[in-house]
Formats: sequence, structure tokens, C-alpha cells
Amino acid sequence: MPARHFVELRQETSFGVPIAVGDRTLNTNAIVPRLDGANQFTPLMKPVTQVIPGGGGYNSPACIYADTYAMSGNLQGMLYPVQTKFLMDWATTRINSARTTPWTTTDSTGVMPVGDLASISGYRAVLEASTLKRRRASGLKAQSFALQMSRQSPAVAFSAGVVGIRDDTNAAGTVADPDATEFPEPAGTDYPCGPWLFSHLAGGLKIGSSRTLFDMVNVTFTNTLQVLNWESRYPLMIGFYGRTITIEVGLYRKPTPDDLASFRALTALDVELTLANGTNTLTMDFGTKGRWTEMNEDLPLDNAYRWTGTITILDDAGTDFAFTYA
Repeated sequence: MPARHFVELRQETSFGVPIAVGDRTLNTNAIVPRLDGANQFTPLMKPVTQVIPGGGGYNSPACIYADTYAMSGNLQGMLYPVQTKFLMDWATTRINSARTTPWTTTDSTGVMPVGDLASISGYRAVLEASTLKRRRASGLKAQSFALQMSRQSPAVAFSAGVVGIRDDTNAAGTVADPDATEFPEPAGTDYPCGPWLFSHLAGGLKIGSSRTLFDMVNVTFTNTLQVLNWESRYPLMIGFYGRTITIEVGLYRKPTPDDLASFRALTALDVELTLANGTNTLTMDFGTKGRWTEMNEDLPLDNAYRWTGTITILDDAGTDFAFTYA
């Protein structure tokens, strides 16, 4: 049965320019997300409208115009090992001085410089009645990126807030909408199975020391991005200007280590997370300057007592996070 909705995410060699279909390798420089729920990929370009009042002494709209367009939306789903490096590179890894990480890019016009985040294209096909409409959302960057891991929902999930350039390349008369050659419908085998599970985090949580007896870890990257149109109707730059990383943790309440004392003393913490499934390993190193910035107790009558705390990762001479995947 033909698909009603499918998506492919593809690395861009420069801002807004995807790799060619002939150069793509699934689960390396492109991925096919499994859309296992509603509205899991939603970037949509919209006019930024301005209203002109009627001018007869009343504040009633009479005219409307738009000089710019904006595109934003969400991307979410389960996190699969084979797609992890692609997503983590895109959302968390800054372009190095050699322009070889997170992948090889060029920047002849200075709009995606060293230190920036790299961009991807989001190819999307949606069935409109009996017609499959294909579009490409270009220049997508992660404004936020979160990993949700818990015993209650054991499949590790990710969610990203995205911004980009446009999805109407054909309307401008410059680049046609993608066809089935540029953006083929995925085969069933292109979709991943076997997501990361909460149990893959066992033995892999370090907050000052190795931790056990926890039931929730949520990691959130909030990237400071500025969407800059300059003289254009469409964004010409989406610049990265810093980020905040927080980690929310649910812990069994016990006397050692004394997390409440660490919270009150603003003690520096060495923080690390490792997911390992016996085949692949994802290690997230948040450095040694994490601090508890929130701590709340949970004292139910019918369950174990818990701490729920938030760690904020502090920048350490320009370094706040690194990951390895094998």
C-alpha cells in the first residue's frame, strides 16, 4: 500500500543546499524517520503578516501585507541507534575550523560560518486527496533538541523545534519541487526498528559519581538561534549564538550521595550519560561544571520517596558538551 506521508532528512553541503540524491547513503548522510504518531514533522512556511487599520478613526483592520516569510515546526519520534549520530551531529555539533564536522560543508557567502550549526533539508510527501505532494523544507536548524528517557515510557524519544528557510522553492521559479527521482518513497526496510530503551542507560548515569536507582532522565539543548532575513523576504542566515543545556533527573531518595547538600552548595559535578545496547554505544559528556539548579522532593503515601532535580551545564572555556557514537 502506498504511503500517505513520508519524510527524508538529508545533510546540506552549504546553507540551503542538500547533497545530491546520488550521493546520499541512508543512516549516514540521510535518514528516513519512522512517523509512528500524528504530526511528527511539521515545518511549514507562513507569511509574516502586518495589518493596516482602516484610517477612519477606528482600530479595525482594512489592509494586510507580508514582506517576509518564516518557517518553523517540530520533529519528533523514537530515537534509533542507526539514526542517532545524524541527529546528534545536526542538533548539537558546531562546525569546526576545518569544516569537517559535523560533516563537510562549504560557506562561500559567509552565512554558515565556523562555530555555527549545520543545516539539513527536510523532504516531505503528503497525500492530498489522490495526489502525492512533494516539497523540500530547506536550511533546517535545531532551535531545541531533547531526549526523553524514563521507566514509564521505556522507548527513548527525541523532539526538536526547527526553523528553516522555505518550502516553496518552486513558487519562486528557481528550483522545482522534488520529484520521485530526487525524493523516492522509502522502502519498508529503510525504516529503523529497535529504538534505544531506558534499560540501555543502566550503569551509564554519572552525576559526580556513578548513579543507580533512577527512573527518569531528560536532556534538553536550547540553542540561541537568530533568523535573519536581511534584505530578503526569506531568511538568508540562521545564526547560532550559544545554548543552554539542562538535564532533569528522577532519583530514589537516599542519604548518599547527598544531592540536597550539593544543590545548596552549588557543587560542581562531573556529568555523563551512556546508552549501550550491546552493539552500539552513545556517550554524552557534559564536562565537570554541571550544577544542580533545581531540587524538589516527592513524598507519596503509596510509593518510594524521590528527588526530582535539574542540572544546568555551565560552559567551560567554550566547551559544554561532546558525544561519541560507536
